[in-house]
Amino acid sequence: MKRYLPLFHRQERRGHAAAFVGGLLSGLERKTAEPIAAQADIPRKNLQMFVDQGVWDDEAVTSEMRRHVAQLCDR
Repeated sequence: MKRYLPLFHRQERRGHAAAFVGGLLSGLERKTAEPIAAQADIPRKNLQMFVDQGVWDDEAVTSEMRRHVAQLCDR
């Protein structure tokens, strides 16, 4: 997550991004906002708003992901 979190300019958004990705990668049975928020101990509505209405640079995140995958494939 270190390489992606700086792309979320506000501290709160970085926290929500980390919680959401962590939830998706976790062993939770349901990968929806409610169980992810509960696991991260943050309000469900805050996480839902981050996913639904959050503002971040999609192109910057996608470009970083492409660089990351390319580096992993080069190993």
